[in-house]
Amino acid sequence: MSINLEDQAIVRLYDTHLNYQKRELAIHYICEHPTQQGIKALVNALSDQEFGVRWTASVALAQLGSLALPEILRALTVPEKNTVRLREGVMHILHYSSNLAHEPVSTYQYKQPQVYIKPGRSVSVGDLIAALKGPAADISSMEVAGRLLLRLEDN
Repeated sequence: MSINLEDQAIVRLYDTHLNYQKRELAIHYICEHPTQQGIKALVNALSDQEFGVRWTASVALAQLGSLALPEILRALTVPEKNTVRLREGVMHILHYSSNLAHEPVSTYQYKQPQVYIKPGRSVSVGDLIAALKGPAADISSMEVAGRLLLRLEDN
């Protein structure tokens, strides 16, 4: 049985004995060839010990935009995964994704930022951004992510 390139990239991403540059190359491959399994690996990498791996994974997920949103929300709803590192990565994704952020950060106080899922369909992420920043962020982000995930899955 042979291992495909995606599986190899995921194995490299999870191999903490490799230097971070090789792991970042794996992230780039996964981003260029997105699958559900690859996106899940990128979301898991948001909690990695290595800052460069976390940062590169968040940039990749921001580039993937709405394709990655369901897996990001799922991770936030799992107490063991909803860590400070994950929440910081999600904030980075929401603030810097041209595919997700409808309005620049500076205008959030005037309009609810939207995540565009497909033409004519969006969900507001303003509550999620507030939950990620606010007190008891672990619990509040879990609750808001769960509500958003239900809205995505209902439509």
